[in-house]
Amino acid sequence: MELRKGLNDDAVTCRRICSTGIERAMNEWDIEVFTERSLVSLEEGLRRMATDKDAEVRQTGKRVWGKFMELWPERVDE
Repeated sequence: MELRKGLNDDAVTCRRICSTGIERAMNEWDIEVFTERSLVSLEEGLRRMATDKDAEVRQTGKRVWGKFMELWPERVDE
C-alpha cells in the first residue's frame, strides 16, 4: 500500500491524508482486494498510526484498528 509509506513523511498533513485514505479504503473496498501482502503493510501502518505524534492520526488509527478487528479477527492477538 502506497498510503502506508506516507505515514513516515515528516509533514503532518501528509500523514493525516494517508491515514484517512487507509480508513476510507477499509470502509469502501471489498475485503477480497486485501491480499496477505497488503494486510502485512496495513498492520505496519496501524503500528505507525498508533504511535504518531499527531493526535488526529492516532484517532484515525483507532478507527482503522476497530475496522481491522472486525474484518480480520483471526489476525488480532488478544
